[in-house]
Amino acid sequence: MLVRKIAISWRCLGTEYMNVMARDKPTGLWYNSVVMLALVIAHVMINRRLVSLGVAPVGTDPCDGVNAFAFFAIVFIAIGSIVRLFSGHGSSFPVRDLYSLRSQQAALFAIFITFMAEIIALARNPATWIGIVSPTRLFALLGGLTAVTVAAQLLILVTQRNEISLTSLRWTRTVVPIVVALVALTICPEWPTDSPSRTAHILTVALGALVVYVPMRLVLPEIVLSGSDVNHEKAAYGTAREWALLLIGISVDLFGFFRHVPILGADIAQLFIAYALLGPPLGFAGGMKNAMQTAHGN
Repeated sequence: MLVRKIAISWRCLGTEYMNVMARDKPTGLWYNSVVMLALVIAHVMINRRLVSLGVAPVGTDPCDGVNAFAFFAIVFIAIGSIVRLFSGHGSSFPVRDLYSLRSQQAALFAIFITFMAEIIALARNPATWIGIVSPTRLFALLGGLTAVTVAAQLLILVTQRNEISLTSLRWTRTVVPIVVALVALTICPEWPTDSPSRTAHILTVALGALVVYVPMRLVLPEIVLSGSDVNHEKAAYGTAREWALLLIGISVDLFGFFRHVPILGADIAQLFIAYALLGPPLGFAGGMKNAMQTAHGN
């Protein structure tokens, strides 16, 4: 059921992207969407299989937190893409193409960071699972899927170089945040392996959220339209509504560490967090007029 829901959401994301970009390389774009769908399904199946086999590291935080926040980031992107697909507003605007491209990059990063979080967690605790699964095969599988994810990201950027400005990408906003996130996952204590305390649980889950959303929020505004007078968007600030939703989402998640929160309430809180952090750079927050002004620096 989970795989089916992801497949439907991803097909809508790919369809939205194709509708606005198909005039350039339709066949290649369909391939990109198929690859992304396959990566999402592969990750879900591998994760469920490892959990069923009792491979403990994938269930520890921050790895488990990364999986959860990345999943809801993808769900939010899919929902936003469906709304934009059927809204019918501003379909001729070039900024719509830009936001569709950013959406695919954001979803691919979410897949990438989940694979990397699992690889790091497994590498840090080999003694707890080597007798269950072949390490050579498992690392080859996860490493291969991670390489495909990175290749898909680069391929999309290169094939759309006529629409976006590759020269505007700044290393301090693209590569450095990702490297910092991976280092944080490598050195962070794990819950409950290193500490069973509630404080450690909260902090490791929070780190999982940070390594998913902070690199996205910094990287996405770097992808801008080619040939336009684009100023890089501010990545650290949002509107009062976005701040309010972010605080509500964090509060519900934090409350869940002390009291039971209904699943629906917890899911909505996760989507609030995703909207607050990803809505502006993906064009889901604010009107299309404001999006046009942002994209062209007016």
